[in-house]
Amino acid sequence: MVTTLDDVRKIVLRLNPAEKVELISEVRKDIDRTFPGIESKPGVCGGSARVRSTRIAVWLLVGLRRDGVPDDRIVSHFGPGTIDHSDLSNAWAYAAAHPDEIDEEIRRNDEV
Repeated sequence: MVTTLDDVRKIVLRLNPAEKVELISEVRKDIDRTFPGIESKPGVCGGSARVRSTRIAVWLLVGLRRDGVPDDRIVSHFGPGTIDHSDLSNAWAYAAAHPDEIDEEIRRNDEV
């Protein structure tokens, strides 16, 4: 029985490369579910994390927030029914968990 992270590490080291890729894919799916309403899909918004069923990237929302735009104004900016405060909460949680990714996407988009 696996009881510690050290046990998991030992098991992972015994996996072949294909099994490790499959494991990473499963872990990624599980992590993505921890941010309900936030999704990423290759080919949509360049694969950036975004609010579900929209093209509103998390990095864009974070950029607005960093510019001092209040949450109420961000929600209203995108129009009625597009995003809501729970979407923003999930975006903020995602951004807090992936700061390097968000910073890089903001930097990359600022260069354009």
